[in-house]
Amino acid sequence: MRFFFGAYDVAKDQLNGRWYARKTGADILHFFRWVRRRYKEEGCIYLIMDNLKAHFTEDIRNWAKDNDVELAPIPTYASWLNLIEVEFRHINEFVMSNSDYQSHQEIEIACSAYLRRRNRDARRNFEQRRAEKEARRKRRARARRRARAA
Repeated sequence: MRFFFGAYDVAKDQLNGRWYARKTGADILHFFRWVRRRYKEEGCIYLIMDNLKAHFTEDIRNWAKDNDVELAPIPTYASWLNLIEVEFRHINEFVMSNSDYQSHQEIEIACSAYLRRRNRDARRNFEQRRAEKEARRKRRARARRRARAA
């Protein structure tokens, strides 16, 4: 059995993660360190997660305190509050459903391909939305200048 640990950047709409053979406190701490390295230039980061006991070991709490990380558990039976759950549902739907993978490695390859495409599309859509917003801002500025001139 393999476990996918995912990190969803809400601001950039990017989903990343790593695969682990186990779901122990040491593996989770390794993953949290990986996430922190990705955002080392940022200030405090918030790790929102469920109440799995392995997420809150003494080592993890001490590490979080020392590395400007806020551990934010969601309430029990409220996984719908965690935005990454939607992304996991999409992975399940687009990668796992109606599939017949022969090995864990094939699943990892398929998930990686899905994540590359998903993140590329999200970046493109993000840039497109930013360009559209800038175009609207310029149109409004031109309209204001014309109104003042009239």
